[in-house]
Amino acid sequence: MKKIYGKSFNLEGLNRNAQWKKDIALEQEILSKEQKPITVEISKCPICSSSRNKIFCTIFEYDYLKCSSCEHLFCKFVASQEKIEEFYSSTKDIKSAQAKVYIDKEIFNKRVNLIAIPKVNFVNDNIKHDEEKKTWVDIGAGVGELVYASKKNGWNSIGFDVDIDSIKFAKDNDINVNEGLLNDSFDYSIFENATVVSFINVLEHVRDPSDLVLKVSKYIPKNSYLLIEVPRHPSLSSFLNYFFPQNSNRHIYPPDHLHIFSDNSMELMLSNYGFEIQVGWFFGQDFSDLFANLLLTSPLEDDDFFGIQSLTGKLQSIIDNNNYSDTMLVLAKKN
Repeated sequence: MKKIYGKSFNLEGLNRNAQWKKDIALEQEILSKEQKPITVEISKCPICSSSRNKIFCTIFEYDYLKCSSCEHLFCKFVASQEKIEEFYSSTKDIKSAQAKVYIDKEIFNKRVNLIAIPKVNFVNDNIKHDEEKKTWVDIGAGVGELVYASKKNGWNSIGFDVDIDSIKFAKDNDINVNEGLLNDSFDYSIFENATVVSFINVLEHVRDPSDLVLKVSKYIPKNSYLLIEVPRHPSLSSFLNYFFPQNSNRHIYPPDHLHIFSDNSMELMLSNYGFEIQVGWFFGQDFSDLFANLLLTSPLEDDDFFGIQSLTGKLQSIIDNNNYSDTMLVLAKKN
């Protein structure tokens, strides 16, 4: 597998300072405790089915277990798939605190430039595709940043999501995002002409991520690609969640993220269904998390750390290049 390390990212451009992160963590803690009664306990690794595991951390009363076999981190307390789907599709105020911030035109434009376009460039740089079959299907498309960015780069792009508010935002902005879930009523023929199927920050949210990969693998053509982005362990952010669980606003945070993938668990899951990873891109926001936790556990203000804050990009690149970044983006080819 070819490996790429590092990615520039401007959190200030998305207005995500330390106080924003603290506010999100407080909302998420309330939501987590409200959802806890509907969960059940699991003990086997969802990726390799091993029963050998131990507690890695506890956040908002949710234990996260580390598989001793494939090193996958998974939440011990999980709702039914039906309840998870309701959590993400409901119009009621029970959805993730972070989900609400994406339905904003200004934030959308910034995310297209900072997040979506680099992913499209990554795909374009690393695959060979038939120009007559240049179709990109994005599952869990949200408000459609990746659908919009890939279409602007010449792809025939379509997205699917379950959140009514996100779909409405996308359609209001002429972005091809439709309501759809990979269940018995989904039209899987959409994958038969796909060059790329993407799951960007999706697999960590579902009860059984392998099941989604299996469903796509049955229909996606040979030599087509899966593009998957997930939170990663071991990483600096994982350890920060361990030491500062009260400030958890991303990465390991219930009831949203049920899985934190290791390099081993990702490779195992994909190989089980006939995919081979061609290239992996490793990057993250670990130093920003470290900086935020320093601020939130001290009486100092952002300005007191201004000099260090200006080094965020350079310090994150050191973390990335030493293989402790909190995110992996992999491009896998169907054999």
